[in-house]
Amino acid sequence: MSQGSTIGRVEEFVPRDFDVPRRLETPQFVLEPLDPEHNDQDHHAWTSSWEHIHATAGWEDSSWPREMTLDENRADLQRHADDFRNRTGFTYTVLDPASRAVIGCVYIYPLPDSDYDARALSWVRASHAQLDTPLWRVVSEWLASDWPFGSVEYAPRTVTSSMRATLHTDGAARRKSAQPTGPAGIGAVLRSESGEVIGKIAKFIGTRTNNEAEYIALIEGLQMALACGVTDLEAYIDSPVVAGHLLKGHQVKADRLSPLVKCARELLKAFSTRSLTEVRRGQNADADELANQGIDDAIRQFPCPLCGAKSGEPCIGPRAKHLVSIHAERVLAAGLENDAGGYTPPPRCENTNAQE
Repeated sequence: MSQGSTIGRVEEFVPRDFDVPRRLETPQFVLEPLDPEHNDQDHHAWTSSWEHIHATAGWEDSSWPREMTLDENRADLQRHADDFRNRTGFTYTVLDPASRAVIGCVYIYPLPDSDYDARALSWVRASHAQLDTPLWRVVSEWLASDWPFGSVEYAPRTVTSSMRATLHTDGAARRKSAQPTGPAGIGAVLRSESGEVIGKIAKFIGTRTNNEAEYIALIEGLQMALACGVTDLEAYIDSPVVAGHLLKGHQVKADRLSPLVKCARELLKAFSTRSLTEVRRGQNADADELANQGIDDAIRQFPCPLCGAKSGEPCIGPRAKHLVSIHAERVLAAGLENDAGGYTPPPRCENTNAQE
């Protein structure tokens, strides 16, 4: 956004002891401070979406976008980076989690002579228009929960009365036969009614049982669907255990699964209509691949002392193939055998620790 913006600047925008967030991550996008290093991608993102940005809520009467050279854009990005460093305004680039391509921007600045503590603006490039409302919703919640503002002006989006989507989820834990747990990953694919992929998850979740991984995949997939504004969901799983609990009323025998079962049930209730269907593993191949990708990406950060594979490379040998962690020594070298993982129950599930 150019220097001619109507967003004002004040001497002390946030308290001196406030720790300004450096990152916000969701399955659909990642927010990081805007920097001149993003110049080429940022310039391409907005110049390819001129009309779309002007039609986005909050930008209808803005003098930007306007013609700018790459050098002018870099100078503008430097101004935003300086504002961030000086704590007078905060601009975040919006990145695709997988490719790290720039897909939008979020601006948080003071709004002098108003009843608001701050003003927020955001845009996404035209090719990712479906993320405009999810971005607005997530940033609105973020501003309310993690920032010191009492009120923020942020042009509301028109939320579609209903949005249908399908969700495939899968969890995987690579364990030895005598061990109940192993390095685990989750995968999820969210598709719109037209079949367009609108969200993906490929994530390492530490050392878990396979059933835990299956439930965490479903839970995080449901969260992703809610964040995208889905109201009517068809969810597909390939776990007989999860299907037994949620579809057939089987008793939950493992204590460690009880809070996850309750959380999944709670999240399913958040949709206006929902269906959960058990499918064969072959019908869930995309989610399965993403779950294994989550594990692979974690393990491949470390070399394998057995076969000599370097960091970033898969293990070598006829038995390794896709399942790189077939080499237990690599798991040990990576320190993943006791990794607690990065899973945190969503807020709505924090009080679901009672036993079934």
